[in-house]
Amino acid sequence: MASVVTEALIRRHIRRDKVTWLADCKGQVLGRLVPQITKILQGKHKPYYLPDVNCGDSVVVINARHITMTGRKRTTKMYRS
Repeated sequence: MASVVTEALIRRHIRRDKVTWLADCKGQVLGRLVPQITKILQGKHKPYYLPDVNCGDSVVVINARHITMTGRKRTTKMYRS
């Protein structure tokens, strides 16, 4: 019974604890930045992560046109939005 009560309290806290992160992509490598952003979007950076609850935060990405890619990915791959 105690675990049900604590899980309900955690779920209530998750709904209130939403933050917006700002990611500046200028000079960042695409393959290293994307896993960090997805971790924040999923909420895995929080100590009370639950996979069945949307506890992720919002991420605002700025300077996305200045992101760098390693190798020949900019000329050979096609990225769609």
